[in-house]
Amino acid sequence: MSYYEKWIAGLVELLLKSGLVTSTEFETGKPVLDSPKTTALLTADKVLPVLAHGRPASRDALVLPRFQVGGKPVELAAGAESLVVAPGSQTGRR
Repeated sequence: MSYYEKWIAGLVELLLKSGLVTSTEFETGKPVLDSPKTTALLTADKVLPVLAHGRPASRDALVLPRFQVGGKPVELAAGAESLVVAPGSQTGRR
């Protein structure tokens, strides 16, 4: 079994265990029509109030950045097959 086949098999197993799909839905590739999952939880009349309420788009970082905005990029591997660059603050060079 290839990496991708294993990955897909794991994903299918998670979908089945979590109840997001049934084995019939997986085998046929079509939703079961009487399933409660086929009823939209967010109907068109509820979209604007949900969008107006909003959600925060930014999250607190758990670690400090290892570079600063505007930092000068520095080549990490001179003469490498591909060019790798990083801020000077990360490499100790300027």
